[in-house]
Amino acid sequence: CAVCCCGLCALEHKSGMRALLAATPLGRQTTLRAKLAGGALAAALAGLAACLPRFITALRTYGLPAPGAPACSLQAFAGVPPWVPLAGLLLLSVLARMMACLAVCTVALAFSQKLGSAMGALFCAGALFCLPLLLALSGLSGIQWFSFYPLFHAPALLAGAGGGALLVLYGGMAALLTWAAAYYLLDSGEPS
Repeated sequence: CAVCCCGLCALEHKSGMRALLAATPLGRQTTLRAKLAGGALAAALAGLAACLPRFITALRTYGLPAPGAPACSLQAFAGVPPWVPLAGLLLLSVLARMMACLAVCTVALAFSQKLGSAMGALFCAGALFCLPLLLALSGLSGIQWFSFYPLFHAPALLAGAGGGALLVLYGGMAALLTWAAAYYLLDSGEPS
């Protein structure tokens, strides 16, 4: 997601198009809204693409004979509340991944707008979202919780004790971060 969005606003800075776009009748806000919509579409596609291989493998191997069956009927999800069906757990997984991808995409756009450099925006977004996961792979246990890692593993998180509250917390943080980055983008749309 970050790679797709890091250069969108930075190219305007480098080419001098920012002042020209601000002088058009629609202004720069329309362009920024279109970039946010494009970023949201890229995030949705990335979120779906992240789910697809796992779902194809699981459906081919196990099948899904009863999507309305309680998710707690599976041993791996025994801790999930009994009112959550398998289809609901599948939907939760897709929506949580899409929410994480949307946050990454919007923050990458904001970095691109602020820094005016595609490589600088990519570095900052990569450091913010990928560094905790790389450090966790290097042996620093527990640091992956400082990223959107839990949103990519929402069903497993929901199955654990207190997982529902953690899922709501991480979802709220992703929504707040997305809102703040989008607000910054739209607020900084007109050059002063």
